[in-house]
This record gives sequence, structure tokens and C-alpha cells, in this order.
Amino acid sequence: MAIGSAVLLSVTVYVLVKNPGAATEVKTIGHFNHGVASGHPHHRGVVLWTRVTPSNPPNSETSKINASEPLKVNWQVWEERDGSRSIATPVIKGETSARPDRDFTVKLDIRSDKLEPKVRYAFQFSAGSERSSIGHFRLPPAGDQPLDSLKYAVFSCSQWLAGYFNAYGAAAKEDLDFWLHVGDFMYEYGREKGEFKENDPDFVRGFDSLRHPEHETVTLDDYRERHALYRLDPELQQLSASAPLIPIWDDHDVANNAWSGGAANHNKGEGTWNARKIAGLLAYHEWMPTRHLAELVEEATVAKKAELWEAWRRIDFGDLASVLVLETRHSARSAPGKLDRQMTFDRIDDHLKSADYPPPEKWAGSKLEKDLLTLRADVHRQVNKDDNIMLGPEQIAWLENHVQNTSKQGVKWRLVAQSHVVHPMAAPDYQGAIEKSRAAGSVDLAEKWSRVLKNATSTGTCQDILKPVVCSNKRKHMVLNKLAAGRYQINMSFDDWMGSVAERDRFMNALSADKSSSTLVYGGDSHNAWAGTLRHPSSGEAVASHFAGQSVTSRGFEHYEKDAGIPADFDEAAWLAPNKDLEWVDLSHRGFMLISLTKDMHHLEYRAVDTKTKGNIASKCLAAFGVARGAGPKRVDCRPDKKATSFAQALSARRRGQAGLRHGRSPLSVSN
Repeated sequence: MAIGSAVLLSVTVYVLVKNPGAATEVKTIGHFNHGVASGHPHHRGVVLWTRVTPSNPPNSETSKINASEPLKVNWQVWEERDGSRSIATPVIKGETSARPDRDFTVKLDIRSDKLEPKVRYAFQFSAGSERSSIGHFRLPPAGDQPLDSLKYAVFSCSQWLAGYFNAYGAAAKEDLDFWLHVGDFMYEYGREKGEFKENDPDFVRGFDSLRHPEHETVTLDDYRERHALYRLDPELQQLSASAPLIPIWDDHDVANNAWSGGAANHNKGEGTWNARKIAGLLAYHEWMPTRHLAELVEEATVAKKAELWEAWRRIDFGDLASVLVLETRHSARSAPGKLDRQMTFDRIDDHLKSADYPPPEKWAGSKLEKDLLTLRADVHRQVNKDDNIMLGPEQIAWLENHVQNTSKQGVKWRLVAQSHVVHPMAAPDYQGAIEKSRAAGSVDLAEKWSRVLKNATSTGTCQDILKPVVCSNKRKHMVLNKLAAGRYQINMSFDDWMGSVAERDRFMNALSADKSSSTLVYGGDSHNAWAGTLRHPSSGEAVASHFAGQSVTSRGFEHYEKDAGIPADFDEAAWLAPNKDLEWVDLSHRGFMLISLTKDMHHLEYRAVDTKTKGNIASKCLAAFGVARGAGPKRVDCRPDKKATSFAQALSARRRGQAGLRHGRSPLSVSN
């Protein structure tokens, strides 16, 4: 990122604490209901964000805001010493406005030579007599300067209706340098047209229909209201205030299964796709600490493309790491093919039905086998088309250039953030898992899984592990579908890299442009967790270690295939059996990835949280991986857990601190 010479920020009269003896009381003109955030840190600055809810009507958001004039907002940044959060002499400060045409959000691209790397800073906004909560950030050194370590977390897929954002609260305790969100920060679904049916046990919390309507988001106002709802979450506010965010959107931030010219969830009567896409991305930028729409001190540094979408970008953290953020949805992604997951599933089921659902031992040499092999060929042709695009030639060229540049500049780690699972993902092979378990000496486990398959492909009453259950036709048909996809390796995944094989090869080629730096690729989207190695499509050489994280709340395989009755450990082993470069899979937990990075080691933990209990921010380590520079991922021990601060204690402290701010006192110290 090009950064010009330093400029002096304007100095304004700035009063944070009300003077009880003043002749004229400062009026309340708005409230900071949605917290504060920072983002896109670099060695001279950071983006600061908040939102002012105008007092019109006072202290309420139950009516449409009719304020038409900008609201004056002051801000200041000070150095936080020894963990103290009391307000010190500002390092920099200024005045801006919350404008109605930007939904009264405030975003500043703060740059100054007065800000130093590695120093912990605090910031705060004020409007009239009201003050925001306090946020924090540290700036990284410039790309040619030394940096010894980083700590950060990676998130994806936060569906409001599916649970509480306890993953954010758990990560807020970790003293992060930054956090990544790789897509589906919010969901467009409404209550009446989404994943959740009547009396669904996974439906955890609803929308506030007075302020945040339950219908699907389509218009600019809809997207703004949905973002406003998410930003009321206390755990998201806590994490947003604790460290800078580096985000990239995925499909649900606008509409499910989006591509550059449309989306599966954009239907007749919802206007043009382009209008909806612009509305969704505009609201995203208004409500996120991205550089787009920030009040820039140096306008000349804004590239046209970055000003429009702020899509792919690079952020340096000294000589330790460069974060390369990729965009896979709206810039270049091509239209989906005719076949999708549901159509492929239905075709498998049609073939099985025509053959009267025979058991797998009768498939060899049958017409059913021939039909399934024909379907596999149809799917193979579609997913291997050269013009299936996700990144596009411009972004791939950009990526290859920065892969080479990071190595020339001596950067030790490349951290590639994008939205999907990148591994080639062959369909799960259940028989292969049984055979592999038996070969490893786990005979009892292999026999247990064999009984599971036999029972699942039967009808009537059968012995399911330890208790009698009804093995229904629905269950039998679903399991036979899974067995057929696995045995004949019929791809069932299309809205990701599995649907764009040639583009994934180009992606791997770009990452192979220089091997001097070690590469980590992060992803999300699947709602489940995957860890392994990415390889060059021709040479087979390792290109990167790949870690795709579980969702914050969105449901995964454990929900969508629960009717099959396959235990999670069997499902996971079946995924590992045909996918040799996968090291580990988890199909039943929600949470985030927590990473500690040094010059020689990348330590990653998959952290799991409860999503059904409000405020339960305790997390546990499911698995940990170490990646030494120049090597692949290896299972390592989880690090000892710190004693968690209870939610009640943390919330009480936050409320005391906020109350103190409203009454003109210095901020209270709140433990992270």
C-alpha cells in the first residue's frame, strides 16, 4: 500500500468529560449503541469505526430515523500504558461527522507519524454529552522492519438465528494483534425464508422485529438494519473493541451462492441483481472498519478499485508476515454450471430408485454402476471446465506478483485469507474408513462401523450400536446415496474450489511462484473444520498448509446429514480415507481458529464453544497443529488454557465502565 508523506491532523477543541459547573449543559445528540471497531492496520495508521444513533426520538430506535443533518463527532487516540485504561493526553484527535447518507456510521482512516508500531493505543468517540466505549489497537511495523511474533484468530459464518456469538467473546480474552473474518459475517436470510423451520431445536434466537425486521435483506435499508442487529451483540462488540479486524465477504453477506452476475437466493420480484449487490456491499462497508468510505487524510492514496470495493489486498506485519486477502465472490466468479449439489443428489437417488435400492455388494457390474459412472463423468466435465472462475486472471496475476515480492523482501510467512475449503475433497469413503481402521489394528471399531453401515442400509427394526431403532427408508436412501458418491467418487460440492478445478490449479501455481516464504492458507464456508496440505497439481510438491475453520454459529454436516445416523467419528474417518492430504477433520463443533506465529513456528488451535447458552465464552481446544517454516502441518499438544473470566464478571465490568463514561468519569479497567 502506497503511503505518502505525513500530514498534520487538524486540532479541534475536544471535551470528553462534562463539567458539572458549566453554565450550559451539553445536549445528548445521539448514542453509541453499536460499539467501536478498528481495522486494516498498517505501520502509520488504522481505520477507526463507530455508529451514532441519533436521539430522534430520544433513547430509542423503534422508529425510522428522520434526522437529516450530520452529527458532529469528536475522536481521540491515546497511548495505553501498563494496562491502564484511564484517559491520558491524546496522541492525536480530531472532529468528523456521522452522516445520514452513511447510516450515521463514522469511519476514519487515521494516519500520523505520531503513531508508533507495537504500542498499544486506545481510542474513543464522543457526540455531545455521550461517549462511546473504548477500543484498542496496535500498529504493525513496516514490511522491512523486524517483528518477532503475532497472535490472531480466524472466524467465518456467523448466523444470528443459529446461536450466540460466544466465539467472539472467547477470542476477545486473548490479547490479539488482529482478527480475520473470511466471510458470512452476516446472513441475508429472514425468519420466514431460511434454514429454520417451525419448532427447529437449533433455532436459538430471533430478530427484534420492532427495530430489525424478520424478512430477507434485499434493499439498502434491509442490509443496514441487519448489520445494526449484529453490531448489538455484546461479544462482537467486545472483540471489535479489542483488536483490528481484517475482513472479506462471502456469499451470505449479500445472497446465498452469489457470483459476479447473480445468486441462487436472488429471485424474481427482488429487483436487479446489480442493485442488490451494491446495496449489500455498501452496507457492509458502512458497518465494517474497511478502508472503503473512510474519511481519508490522504485522498491521493486511494486506488480506484480499492475505493469501489476494497477487494483483494495486502497487509504487512513487519518482516514476519504478509496477509494476502482474496476475493472469490463478486469481482470475477463465473456463473454456476447446470449441476449443483441437490441436482446431483437427486440423480444418484433416481438411479438407486430405478434399481430398487440394492445393497452395495450388488452394485458391481450392474446397470446402476454404469449409470453412476455416467453421472460421475457429467460432473467431472462440468467442474473441470477451464472457464470456471473464482479469482480471475487479474487477481491471480496480483497474487503471483505479491508471492514473489514477499519472498524478495524477506517476509517469513505468507498468510492467505480467502473464504473456502481449498483441499481437493473426494466424497467420503465409508468402506475405505472401515478397512483403514481394521488395517491399523482397531478391529473392534471397524466392526462397530460395519454394523452401522449394515443397519443404516436396512429397513425395519435393527440394532443400532447399542439400542434398537427404526431403520427407515429415508435413512436407508440417504446412506446409500452417500455410499454411491464415495465409491464412485462423484463430486457433491460445487459452490467452492471443488466446482472450479482448473481455477484451483491456477491458484496453486500462483502460490508456487516462490518458495522462500512459508505459506498458510485459511478458509471457512463449510461450517466444519479441515486441516492438511495443499499440493501443486502437476509436481505434487507441497505448496501450503491449509486450515479451514468451523463456523461461529452456522450448522454443519452434523445437522444436514443427521438423518443418516452416521456417528461423527465414522463420518470424519470416511472423509480422511480418500483424501490423503487431509490431516484432520471435525464435523460437530462451532468456534474459531487461534494462531500464535513466531519467526520459526505457526501454532494453530481449533477452539470450540457452546453456542446455545448466552454469554458462555469458555472455549476448549479440539486439536492443535504446528507448522515449522519449510515443513507441513503436524499434530501438536494444545497449550494450557487460561482461567476464563466469567461472562457475568466481564459484562458487569463493561457496564460499570460504560456507566462511568456516561457520567464523566475516566474509563474503568476491564479484564480481557
